[in-house]
Amino acid sequence: MTHERRWLLVVVILGLAAVVSGCGSGGLNTAAVSAVAPAGVGARIAFDCTATAGITHIYVMGAWGTVPTDLTPGSASDLDPCWSPDHRHLAFVSYRKGSGYDVYTLDATGLNLRRIAISTVADTSFRGPAWSPDGKKIVFYQVNDEYEYHLFIVNAGGGGFRQLTTGACSDQHPTWSPDGKAIFFDSTRKGGRQIFQVDPTGLNLKRVRTSSNYDQYPSCAPDAPRLAFSSNGMGTPTNLFTMKLDGTNVKQVTNVPAGYWALHPSWGPGGTTLVFQRLSATGGDIRRITLDGSGMTILTSSLYRSEAPCWGRVPS
Repeated sequence: MTHERRWLLVVVILGLAAVVSGCGSGGLNTAAVSAVAPAGVGARIAFDCTATAGITHIYVMGAWGTVPTDLTPGSASDLDPCWSPDHRHLAFVSYRKGSGYDVYTLDATGLNLRRIAISTVADTSFRGPAWSPDGKKIVFYQVNDEYEYHLFIVNAGGGGFRQLTTGACSDQHPTWSPDGKAIFFDSTRKGGRQIFQVDPTGLNLKRVRTSSNYDQYPSCAPDAPRLAFSSNGMGTPTNLFTMKLDGTNVKQVTNVPAGYWALHPSWGPGGTTLVFQRLSATGGDIRRITLDGSGMTILTSSLYRSEAPCWGRVPS
């Protein structure tokens, strides 16, 4: 288990007999499904879920919390799914070779599994893959026991592996700008955790927003120059915010209670809705919300740990 997930471990809540159990067997809060669910037809959300025996798989569900499908059954742990731009493939990381988490791609049907980046350094793993808008590159970050996490990039079909960032810092959670000319990520290189950007060549590294807050999990809207991210800017709770790509026009989206974290936002079609994970010390689930803070909908049960949602579309 990597360092960044240790503090996010969700404790199973005893006595929740009313919650439907299991990710692959309908572990969803179906009572929260909106009456306007037909609006979600044609969209789907990928996420990872630890349901039983500590094994995490990649699941896909409808945009309003329909019963999820396990795309990666078996004994391997799989994390951090990300849809390709054409929504026909997923990139994710997997421990199926037993030497660390490597980067894989998989068809949305669950077929044609392919390993494209191998973690060959001892005590390291790859995390957080993100597909470039043209579908040709995948960026991700490497984690190690020294807490020096850096960004790497590889061709979507394999090959072209190279490192983008260096330094005594932690660079995590990359996301591409809509035009593919910049990669945004969060980093400790200026103290705390702030959002930075870098060219896909590894040049022109700069901080996007100067803040005393703990900003992380940037997510670029696929069809608009806007960024969603998590921040503890309102105090103890960690909420979702949006801003322009230059760090201006910051707006708050969620208003979670103290002791909760709204993390890992992903944009829905049209750029008006976000899906995210809401965690606490005693539970966690995946939710969706509109940018004005309304329409909060619970999509998965808090009985099991569901994380890293990524919103996609059903290809025409």
